[in-house]
Amino acid sequence: MKTKTNDLAAALKNRPTITTKELVELYHNENNQADSASIRKWISRLKMAGQLATIRKGLYAVSKKPVYSPRSDEFIESLINTFKANYPEIKACCWSSG
Repeated sequence: MKTKTNDLAAALKNRPTITTKELVELYHNENNQADSASIRKWISRLKMAGQLATIRKGLYAVSKKPVYSPRSDEFIESLINTFKANYPEIKACCWSSG
């Protein structure tokens, strides 16, 4: 399984997507006697592990979403610090709407 995952990463290295047909060919390179059920299980496991995302029927992509990091706002940070200093028992969340 590890080799197939590495092969998948290598196959998608310079491409944003991969088709079901290409995944089947990749799987058959490792196991020539694989049936369609085992290939579907492999694709399902990759999707459940977060390594593969469905774009549409028969088209997949490596699912690596960038981590969201909000822009820092000095006013909001000072507001949060003031709020925490005066009311330490309250948990709050602040964000900029603009």
